[in-house]
Amino acid sequence: RATAPTPDAAKILDEARAALAQARSLSYGAKVLGMGALEGKVPGHSAEVSASKADAGGWKLYAKGSQTGGEGGTPVAFEIGYDGVTARALREADKVIVEKTVQEWQELPTFFATQSARPVIAWEILDEKTLDATGKPTSHVGQEKVGGEMCDVIQVGTPSDKGAKFYIGVGDHLPRRIDRFEPAAEGAAPGVRRLEISNLQLNEKSTAGAYMISAPEGYAVRVAKREKPKPTGDA
Repeated sequence: RATAPTPDAAKILDEARAALAQARSLSYGAKVLGMGALEGKVPGHSAEVSASKADAGGWKLYAKGSQTGGEGGTPVAFEIGYDGVTARALREADKVIVEKTVQEWQELPTFFATQSARPVIAWEILDEKTLDATGKPTSHVGQEKVGGEMCDVIQVGTPSDKGAKFYIGVGDHLPRRIDRFEPAAEGAAPGVRRLEISNLQLNEKSTAGAYMISAPEGYAVRVAKREKPKPTGDA
């Protein structure tokens, strides 16, 4: 019996980019956990995330959730809004709003990281260049059901270059999971931060976020210093 041809990984990524290009807004539930060498060694995260195209280009973002299993085992709640110019994070325990003017998109993941929230954002699908596999080893490594949806599993890059696996729905070409590789010592299993994407909704079906967070009464506003951006996708 003839063996079925291996699906074209590059074509599947092209279809994913085309599907996401139709999105003016989106929302999803996020759950992040460590796998492989990172299992039980990194904090977990859960959040509700919304994004909307900004008038000046790029995306507005909102995330509300928590980090668990971090230092001391105490959950860290976060609520962050970004209106396309200014990012604000509400720190209820400190009665503080941390504010930062974002001059370059690459600064935004770093700001989310300082608020214990970076891993819940699907940065890879907000920047279509990430789904462009040009110059990186790319392969179709099988199919797997994620949240009841059959997905093509596409690996882009390797653990050594902080590559990722994208689980892309066969029917609608939308991502349902992202496995982000983290390099490991020679001979050791690579670490993976897995982002599970649930209830992904686009455009009129999506839930709008509070992209500009107002300071509640009694809260101080603290301006964050400018941090050196880290490569998008790192946790």
